[in-house]
Amino acid sequence: MIFVLLRRRSPAILLSIFMLVSFSLFPPTGPAGGVSPEASLSITAPRDGETLLAGQSYTVAWTYTGDVGRYARIQLYKGGQFKTTISSYTSVGSDGAGTYSWKISSTLAEGDDYQIKITSTSKSTVFVMSSSFRVRQASQSVSPTVSGLPVDVSKILPLSEQKQSSSQVSDEDKPSTAPAAAQTGPDLTITEIKMQPDPANLGANVTFSVTVKNAGNSACPAGGTVKITSAGVIKTKTMSSLNSQASSTVTVAGVTLPQASKEEITVQVEPPAGTADINPSNNSRQYSPNTLEPDLTVTKIVTVPSVAAPGSLVKVTVTVKNLGPGSCPAGAAVKLTGSPGTPEATQTSSTPIAKSSERQFTFESFPMPSKATDKLTAEVLAPPDVKEVSANNNTLSLQPSLPSVDLTITAVKMQPDPASLGANVILSVTVKNAGSTPCPAGGVVKITAGGTTKTKNMSYLGAQASSTVTVGGVTLPTAGSPVMTIQVEPPAGTGDINPDNNSQQYTPNIIKPDLTVTGISTSPSKAAPGAPVKVTVTVKNLGPGTCPAGATVKLTGSPGALSLQTVSNTIAKNSQKQVIFNGFPMPSNTNDKLVAQVSTPSGVGEVSTANNTASLQPSLLLPTVEFVSLTSSGYWSAGGGKPALGDPIFFKATLKNTSNYQITNLPVQLSYQGQVIKTNYININPKSSASTEFDVVVHPAALPPSQNTVTYTVTVNPPGPGSLLISPATLSKTITLEILKTGTVYALIRQPDNSTFDEGGFTVTCSAGSYYQEVNTGEASMAIFRDVPIGVNLQVKASKTGYIGYNGQDIFSGMLTSSSMNVKLYLTNMGSAAVGAKSQATGNFLSGVTVEVVGTGQQDMTTQAGPASFSLPAGTYTFRLSKRGFAPTTVTGTVRAGQVTDVTGTMSYTTMTTVSGRVVDQNGNPLTGQKVDVIKWINNSVVASTTTDNGGSYTVTFDNHNVDPMYLKAVKGNASGRSEPECFYPGLRYRVDLVVSPPPPPPPASGWHEIKKKGCARAIAASVPDTFFTQGWDVSTTLGIFGIRLKYRNEQSEIAEVKVELASGPAAIYNVSTQYNPGTVLGETASAAAQSLIPTMSDTSADLLSFLIEESAPGITLSAEGGVGRTIVCLDRIEIIDRDSGQVVWASNSGFSTLDSGYSWTNRSYATGGVDWAKAIIRAYIYLDGTDMLGPQNDRCKMVSWDPGKKIVRYFNAPRNHPRFNVGD
Repeated sequence: MIFVLLRRRSPAILLSIFMLVSFSLFPPTGPAGGVSPEASLSITAPRDGETLLAGQSYTVAWTYTGDVGRYARIQLYKGGQFKTTISSYTSVGSDGAGTYSWKISSTLAEGDDYQIKITSTSKSTVFVMSSSFRVRQASQSVSPTVSGLPVDVSKILPLSEQKQSSSQVSDEDKPSTAPAAAQTGPDLTITEIKMQPDPANLGANVTFSVTVKNAGNSACPAGGTVKITSAGVIKTKTMSSLNSQASSTVTVAGVTLPQASKEEITVQVEPPAGTADINPSNNSRQYSPNTLEPDLTVTKIVTVPSVAAPGSLVKVTVTVKNLGPGSCPAGAAVKLTGSPGTPEATQTSSTPIAKSSERQFTFESFPMPSKATDKLTAEVLAPPDVKEVSANNNTLSLQPSLPSVDLTITAVKMQPDPASLGANVILSVTVKNAGSTPCPAGGVVKITAGGTTKTKNMSYLGAQASSTVTVGGVTLPTAGSPVMTIQVEPPAGTGDINPDNNSQQYTPNIIKPDLTVTGISTSPSKAAPGAPVKVTVTVKNLGPGTCPAGATVKLTGSPGALSLQTVSNTIAKNSQKQVIFNGFPMPSNTNDKLVAQVSTPSGVGEVSTANNTASLQPSLLLPTVEFVSLTSSGYWSAGGGKPALGDPIFFKATLKNTSNYQITNLPVQLSYQGQVIKTNYININPKSSASTEFDVVVHPAALPPSQNTVTYTVTVNPPGPGSLLISPATLSKTITLEILKTGTVYALIRQPDNSTFDEGGFTVTCSAGSYYQEVNTGEASMAIFRDVPIGVNLQVKASKTGYIGYNGQDIFSGMLTSSSMNVKLYLTNMGSAAVGAKSQATGNFLSGVTVEVVGTGQQDMTTQAGPASFSLPAGTYTFRLSKRGFAPTTVTGTVRAGQVTDVTGTMSYTTMTTVSGRVVDQNGNPLTGQKVDVIKWINNSVVASTTTDNGGSYTVTFDNHNVDPMYLKAVKGNASGRSEPECFYPGLRYRVDLVVSPPPPPPPASGWHEIKKKGCARAIAASVPDTFFTQGWDVSTTLGIFGIRLKYRNEQSEIAEVKVELASGPAAIYNVSTQYNPGTVLGETASAAAQSLIPTMSDTSADLLSFLIEESAPGITLSAEGGVGRTIVCLDRIEIIDRDSGQVVWASNSGFSTLDSGYSWTNRSYATGGVDWAKAIIRAYIYLDGTDMLGPQNDRCKMVSWDPGKKIVRYFNAPRNHPRFNVGD
């Protein structure tokens, strides 16, 4: 949001400018196109605080949006209380605006708290109240109001601002109070208005007689006009000449009265063209005609036919009569309603209804009432805004005649009775008409059974008469509930006054079946346990009734064996059915049986369920099994050995099924000394063999010292749960094995990181009870101990001169639990060195000293907490010590395994710095004998020089006690290479590599750059590229085809500078002027540079407004930390604006990068598609930071504006739209 405040003496000018700016900055916020706005009113006159004169005419003005209706009511309020009605009905206007000429009563009391209220006559919720205004008598002087306001001020300022706006006029701006000179001329006024006929009907054509008086001091020439505006139509009549103080009556015929009641007519008189009326305020009057009002009433409602069924569609005619003295205009409406829920219907008259005349409104298809107590009601409504003599006689009701048929079911009989489910039966239904009206033929009796409906038409049935209807072919349900639904319905078009008694439920008497299982047989009659066989189950119906299809038979055998079969046919009385189950398994043991159970279909009852189950215990054929072999094996068996304690043993049992039956889940059990170890389950096909395996481990503690053998037993089909029916019932075999009680220990010597040693010579001992052996590993790092007792506590230990155990892991204690075991023992020859340094001058320990272990690459640094620390193999080492400001030195120390060796060196102050590196050409080839200069960056003086060796390497030592920025340079012919400036601190070693390459070709552009004072044609300074810029401190950003490079110079510079260059594109000549205001000082120091270069501001309003834009947040800030004496240039934001509007069309938003090692900004490229470069201005916001630029923050904010089209650069000091500018400072 932008506010522009222009302070001038004239309030009128001030307000006008404020409104125009507000209009441009705050565009209308109305609804979008195609969306109807909400209805609303807004008063534009009178304004807040305006003075109106009693006895004078005033034009009330308003605007509106949306649908507010055709007419409005205007009322006067004083002190918030209703005073009087100015107009009961006046046109709301057109095109969103309306006016009304108000003749203010001359007797209206003075006051400052008057208000006008405007209300829609058709929508009472749409109204508006004006701001307060004052009323004064015409004889009093009035303070002048502010002039110069635009007529459409309400369209510029929002309504809320109108109410709050006020204008004050200073004394020097008040108009003169000298009396005005007397005016001469005619003064036309209307003294009398008559209408013929009077009264008249609404909308009638009448004639007006208007008496006009010339109250002026001179005659009015002929050609004046009398205008009468009625219902938006204007009728005029030309006047003859009228002498001073004379009167004349003008007759205007053919005036059409408004269609609405109480709508006023405007009568105006105007002098001829070229003649001024000295008092035009009395040239108009409002006239309220005396109109005749209608009085509408409903006299009759008729239906055709007169009697009809409830809810049927009939023709309804409504007769309306006008009883009033006046005619009713077109638009009268009749609204017809019926039973609750019936949509109302409306008919509208398209022509007037004259006095004492009738009009019929016909509704061709309207529903009769649904109940005898409901009525048809008609209501007549006069057109909107038309008042009636009385509205109490507008409604009439009619209760039409409805038939009174009432059919009901009195008796139901079934043949045969009782009947079986699914049988065809005949039903006799007795129907009675309990109503007072006969029921015509065509009624229907409906019987619904099992989802199927049978119907039979009825004959004529008189009032209170009964009739029996026979319905045959009704099929009873085969299952489920046998209940039937019986309904009776009158013929189409005949209503039943009580439809609730037209239906009833009937439950027939059903004969039940009685199912039983009479037999179960298998084929073959004998089979193996679990073998699939054919099972036949015989079911018989012993009951008196037929069993419908869908009976089920469930067959079960051993646990888990179950099958269901459904009988698809009916089972008649005393008949039977056989149900087949193919592939059903025989019982798995002799205790299980085959059990069959029969059940009737769902929903079908039985005489008895006690006889629904039968069982059979069939004969079983048992399979025969042979135990073929039992063997043992293990890794020890490959070489013909024996298992040792703790070794795994594998047993394999092979079985054969010698029968023709499948054997499934046969249990096979392994046990030791009567204790079951494991049970496996095996499947054996008929006439086939199968094997199962077990694995065990003999625990060392399982055998006493005197026992050297073990015996295991494998049992087939042991008794108990899960055993099968086989022959023989149980089989078993045993196997005995001799067990070894000694094994082998492998001792592996490892370093702490688990790696092997490159050398050997380790001594390893192993002891276990009475067993002891010592082994030297020779050149290897592994010892082997054989015949070590199993199950006995043992200890294995490794040692070697100069080595110690690592964390106590040079000894292993444990137990050999199998025939072999690997043991890892950890030794180390590593020790620790704690290396510190003292100052030779003070004797104090130094922190920040870099310590390097020569020849190892290890490096650490001393701190205030202690010395540098190293972990090293035992031996003697040289430690190199270096610290900034101290001469490098070395110290020697001996490290012993497992010990911490303290080593301390002494360091002395130095001003010398050493730099090493390598010099190559642009192809990477080393340069031999190449001179390398060390150059002070500030004054480009050579500090030291050296030459490279055969490999292109060099080392140079020089004095740098001031820690000046230096750079290294090598020159060979026209080729050269140089490093970035860097502070080489004394006492430290640096590496700088140089690449010597020829200079790049000159750029394909030439031009000049000069510095001028604003308004001065002569340049006060000029620059050639690369003349002023020797530091290398730059910020470069490429924008499209244009470029801008900013460079700031520190204490050795004479002035802060800006350079503009062509970044890319074809060869071209660029001529750029940099304008500075007078007062710019050349040769200023860096500490004063922040105050220089006062901005050059454009005089155009677009540029002025562009610098008043307040940014909500700064861009990405670029900064870096520098050393003493450094000046940092921070690039905070790059943006492109439109030269004409000042609008930002592009801005950087992805940040900038910095290289800390060189403290220089890197180049970044940004896409700027869509920018119109003919009108573009590039602006760069920079911030000067560093110890040399300490000063007010706002003065360190700079902006460079680059106009590529006009080739102009402007430099601004402390612009308010800079991201870091602090408005509060």
